[in-house]
Amino acid sequence: MTVLAKDGTPLHVEVDGPEDAEVSVVLCHGWLADLTTWEAQRIGLADTQVRRVFYDHRGHGLSGGRGMDAKEQGVRELADDLAAVIDAAAPTGRLILIGHSMGGMTLMAFTQRHPEVLRERVDGVVLCATGASPLGSHMTLGLPSWMVPAHKVIRRYTLETLLLIGLLPLRIARILGIGPWLWGARLLACGPKAPEAAVVLTAGSIYRTPMRVGADCMHAVTCHDERESIASLHDVPTTVVVPGRDRLLPNPMQQELVELVDRVNDPKVIPVPDRGHMVMLEAPEVVNAELHRMIERSQDLLAQRRLAAPAPDPLVTSPSQT
Repeated sequence: MTVLAKDGTPLHVEVDGPEDAEVSVVLCHGWLADLTTWEAQRIGLADTQVRRVFYDHRGHGLSGGRGMDAKEQGVRELADDLAAVIDAAAPTGRLILIGHSMGGMTLMAFTQRHPEVLRERVDGVVLCATGASPLGSHMTLGLPSWMVPAHKVIRRYTLETLLLIGLLPLRIARILGIGPWLWGARLLACGPKAPEAAVVLTAGSIYRTPMRVGADCMHAVTCHDERESIASLHDVPTTVVVPGRDRLLPNPMQQELVELVDRVNDPKVIPVPDRGHMVMLEAPEVVNAELHRMIERSQDLLAQRRLAAPAPDPLVTSPSQT
């Protein structure tokens, strides 16, 4: 389906599972990616009786290319897009939200922007390879901690480099082929032990996303700061998946998120030491197992609510019997 965002941007959404499902899982992909990067979860959840909602962020995949609103802090506009997707594709029932990288940041912004949905419907949140503070103050692209001058160069010129690449005509990218994107996926996005299928899926999603969109969203994630919003998760079961070989979101940034959630919650932290940024593709068994656990918990809570609900009084006469 196509869902219109608040500003009219068309968002591409794909939905699996029964329409009358009582539990829905909504999956938010990362920067320069699209919904195909949830392929392993799409397969892993295929035998469940929950609704599975996949969508492309604005400018990514098959969604419209209208840019980010510069007046909005960080990725909060993406949080409003998520709310529109939920309203259209999962308007009723319980929710489990999972976000990877920029998608995880979107979920954090969503807790600040739409607290009523979080409070009334969300049974679980999974944050994969993401952080709550500005990426602009952490980015190292995997270079050692002692290379401080190189870190400064990276933080100063990454956005400008993406903008310059974005000015290249599309035909230039087509002439180059997918080789440079495969190289980038292997070097930065995926860990050294990533399966080839994970590298190919990642490279394909990057190849399909215009670099101008990447620059637009990179500016948003470098300004993203939802550390205060983490307090909204105090009553929501939260899992943080932390890959140990992530070159795009440094480990200190992810550990800071763990500490922030730990102050308000009792999070489940899943370290994946030898996997990279695309952890849901590199270690799908880990992410899928956690989603299955959250689904089972949500279904158990629904069953408990039914048992706790008062039975109708048989002595009360209904209006139709009067």
